Order: sequence, then structure tokens, then C-alpha cells
Amino acid sequence: VVLYPPVLVKDFASEAEAPFDSRDDAVVMVGRISSEKRYEEAIDAIAMTSSRPVLRIVGSLNPRFEWYKELLVRRAREKGVKLELYINASRKELVKIVTRSKIFVHTTRYEHFGIAVVEAMAGGCPVIVHGSGGPYEDIVERGEYGLYYNGLEDLAEKIDRLLSDRDVWEYYHRKSLMRASQFGEEVFSRRLLEVINRYA
Repeated sequence: VVLYPPVLVKDFASEAEAPFDSRDDAVVMVGRISSEKRYEEAIDAIAMTSSRPVLRIVGSLNPRFEWYKELLVRRAREKGVKLELYINASRKELVKIVTRSKIFVHTTRYEHFGIAVVEAMAGGCPVIVHGSGGPYEDIVERGEYGLYYNGLEDLAEKIDRLLSDRDVWEYYHRKSLMRASQFGEEVFSRRLLEVINRYA
């Protein structure tokens, strides 16, 4: 039996329905600022796009990864990508940034689950995840509820596709909202009780 962790999807509810036109041409990423998150991959992909969206990274920063933050700033400057870093943002700020962005990208490899992916979906963002691990297999279900990529050109093409085609964006916007609701606290509590009753 697989029981996924509960996600605070309700936090995003008030702004989750924000439409295409009211959101910025921005890619948002959420997670601690550390090298295994591979944020530089998004910078490189955005540099290859024709849409050239802003990249917003929201996350905590341990002082020992200050070097990585500086690497990202330098990489973005060299590639001509507009980068906005939100270090140690509050929950309220996080919700605001996610729901004002058009796309969420997740570049981490072989992550077990990916709470940030579900949160972005709860905020109404179409998501693009790397084709590995829990975000790919368990959350977007190999492309059923979101897009996935397996290379920089692939990622760049999918960013451009979502930003240039409102119908495609709206399709995955609805898919995100539908999927996120399946990971909320109420669903978790119900499934936990089912598991306990089954094996008690």
C-alpha cells in the first residue's frame, strides 16, 4: 500500500483559478537552494526559448550553499536570463509567487515524491518535470496530468509551447487543479483510515 504525504493544497485555493492573462510570463521553481536541485538546467533551457520568461526560484538557503546561489546568478547573467530569487520566503509570499506565474518546472532527478510539484499544481500552474522519479511516475503519471522532459531542448520546447498556446496552458491548468486535489489533507486522512481499518 502506498500512502502519499498530505499536501497543504488549500493554501493556494483563493488564487488557484487565476487565468492565463492575469499571470506573468514566468517559470517558477520551489525548493531549497542546493546543487542537487539542478536549477541551472532551467536557466540553460530558458536561454534556448523564444519566449524568454522570467525564472523565479523560491527556497531556503543554507550558508554552505551560498556558492551555488552565486553560480545561478552568474549563469543567468551570462545567458541573458532574468532571474528572481526569493530566499526564505514566507508561506504567503510563496503562494503569491506561484499563483502569479504561468509554469512550474522541476529539474531534480529521481526524487521520491515532490511536494513542491503538488503545491504548484494546487496553485494552478501547468507543470513540467524531469522524466524520472516520483514527480514523473506518481504525480504527473507519465504525462497524464502534466508534461515531462528528457533534455534541455525538450524542456525549452515545452516551456515555449505552454507560454504561446493558451488552449494547451488551460488544458494542463485544469489537469493540475484536478490532480492536486487528490493529495490534500482530507484525502490523506481518509486513505490512512482505510489502511488502518484494513489491517487492524
